[in-house]
Parts: sequence; structure tokens; C-alpha cells
Amino acid sequence: MGCAAGLALLSATPAFAQSGTVIGSIAIEQIGPSPALGTWTLLQPDQTSIKMSTKTYTAEVTLPGNYTLFVEPPEGMSAKVYLYKGTELVKTLDRPQISFVLAEGDAYRISVNYILSRTGDVSINSYPSGIPFRLEGPNKITVNDKTPYALEGTPEGQYTVRYYPKGCVEPRPKSLLLQKDGRLAFTINLSCETLVIDETSASKKEVSEEEKTVTVGAGDGAINFTDVPQQAWFAPYVFTVVKTGIVSGYKNEYGQPMGKFGPENLVTVGELAKMAHELAGIDENDITARPENRMAIGEWFSSYVASAEQLFWLLFQDTSLDLQRPATRGEVLVTLYQALDIPIFWPHGDVFTDVSVRTPYGGAIEKAAEDGIVSGAAGTDGESTGMFHPLENINRAEMAKILSLMIDTYKAN
Repeated sequence: MGCAAGLALLSATPAFAQSGTVIGSIAIEQIGPSPALGTWTLLQPDQTSIKMSTKTYTAEVTLPGNYTLFVEPPEGMSAKVYLYKGTELVKTLDRPQISFVLAEGDAYRISVNYILSRTGDVSINSYPSGIPFRLEGPNKITVNDKTPYALEGTPEGQYTVRYYPKGCVEPRPKSLLLQKDGRLAFTINLSCETLVIDETSASKKEVSEEEKTVTVGAGDGAINFTDVPQQAWFAPYVFTVVKTGIVSGYKNEYGQPMGKFGPENLVTVGELAKMAHELAGIDENDITARPENRMAIGEWFSSYVASAEQLFWLLFQDTSLDLQRPATRGEVLVTLYQALDIPIFWPHGDVFTDVSVRTPYGGAIEKAAEDGIVSGAAGTDGESTGMFHPLENINRAEMAKILSLMIDTYKAN
């Protein structure tokens, strides 16, 4: 009876564990596109575990048997795990877990490779531009810079921006959640009379024309808009709508960017159809029917118009509509609201002196005013006139502002 009990004890506790003799090794490395590292846990045969978040680690093990590595990737990333025995690759898994059997004399190496798989874009803007800020995000992302600024392909997660306007009270931090394939647009309008824009020695020296105007993107894909000065009131809005892909600059016959945004050019009805689709993330190619408006046939905006017709957007129900004419301010707002599927109520006629209950698309105009998307016309003294001019046309600079504010108001989360 005593002998049987002793044998059971020996089988439950391996001799190697009793002696503490090292019988093999397991080297673990983490490789990824950013300095951020995940956390891994190595479960051993005796159910004890080692948990680490270092870039490399080598465990000298004393127990033979089954081992399992569990990996918690950094935010916005997925893991691919490679298992090597000596120099031979023995297993590859597209999931953050791998198991193997270690025997005496074995030397394993596990390479955990991270891939950015859940990402989006973040832009930070201000009016006026040139305001210092601090951006903090997942995986200890920290950026200290000045507006405008953008991050492409950055991990999903919570992002917080703190603006530091010199001479003004520091505004509250803004925090938004970025989801996969999403876009965050942090924007702030500063009207502080004592605002100071720093003029360092670097800014006082002569700069190139490219440095004086807005550039979107980086490297070979960067586009410099020579007609959008960095200090123009519309610069941060242009930066946002181009960065998010809602509006693009003009291209030549070969489809190459010309470096022109055309801020003073009027937005046509055909262009409005495209911008509304891009703002709402609607794929115009989901509609395979030809446009009923014959003016759209053969034009670059044909698929957008066909989609707008099938979606029953009010403006596009008139199949004789001149798609090349400039859109009115009221037409722009009602189309954008329909694209975003935001409810519009009957107008009251008490917001602007020239918008009554009979004004076309008055409900959309009053909704935009209520939500801070539009504020009406201003006189030469900068004061509000109380008018909106609903039948007037809108240029691309004004359109960029409306689109940017709608992103910030309706799509930020």
C-alpha cells in the first residue's frame, strides 16, 4: 500500500522537476509594425505559467510535455505565430495561440508577428491652423505637433486630443473611439481674441511655396494644393475632406493630381451626388441600373446619379435636372442629410429671415443651423445678417467646411 502511494507520487511529479535540471529552451520574440508589444502567456505542463510583454525572452525549462503559448496582440492588430524547432519551421498559425510538445534536448523558437488589421484614419484640425496639440491613442501612441495633422492606418481604439492655444483658456480634451475602417476628425474653432500663433525662427525664415500651402498625405502620395494657403480660413476643412477621401482635387486627363483644389469654384449638382455618397460611405456601384437622367449618361458622375435616383433623394427625382449647373445651398443640405439618413422636420420659419415654411428644403436648412453646421450670412462688419440665402450657390471652400462639420457632428463616433 505504501509502495503504490509512492509510485503515484513519482508519476505525478516528473523527475526533471524534482531535480530542477534544464532539459530544453523556448525562445519567444515579438515582431510588429510599431514599437507596441503584445502580452504573451506560456502555459507549462504543470499548469504554471510565465507571462511577459518583452520583445524577446528565452525560457530555460525543466519539464517535458505539452506547452501552449497564448498571445494578446496590441490594439488593432492580429497575430501570426511561427514555431521553429532548431532552425526548422514546424508550424504556422494565423491565430494568437500555439501548442507543442517539448522533449529533453529540444530548443524551440516562437516568432509572433503582428499585422495591423483593424485600423482607421485620424485627422486633427483647428481654425485657425497652427495650434499645438497632443494626441494620445492605443498602444501608447503619442503625437505632439501642430494642426493640421493626420494619421493613416492607425490602430482602432480610443484617441484623445488636447489643444494648447497660446493666450487662450485651454479647451477640454476631446476623446473619440476609432473603429475598424473608420475615420475620426478632431476639429476645434477658436475665437479667443488673445490667441497667439507662435512665430519661431523657423517660421520667420523664408519658406517655399509648398510650405505655405496645404499638403495632404506623405511621401510619393503627397498632394500639395497650391491654391489652399495654410492660413486660409478654409485650409483645415480642405485638409479634412481630402484626407478622408470625400473630396479630391482636380486631375488631368491621365488621372494625375494637378495640385489644385479650386476653393472658389462652384459645386455642381453632379459633384454634389459624388460628395454625398462619399460622406455617407455609400457604394454607388451597388446600383447597376442606368441613370434615368439622360444628361448623366457617359459622364464621370453617371453611377452616382443613378444611385441617388434609386435611393429616392429628393433633388434627383427630377430626371430633367441640369447636372452641370451649380447646386444651391438648400439643395446641398437636403442631399447630404438624406445621404446620412438623418431625419428632417417641418421648418418653422423662425431661424433665418429669408427661410420661411414655404422655402424649398427649409427643414434641412433649419436642422443644419440647429446643429451648428451653418450659421448664415455675415455683413461687412462680421456680424450676422440673419439671412441664409438658400437659393445662392456654394463654392468648394464652403462645401469643405459643411462636410467637415458634418463629419465631426454626425460621424465622429
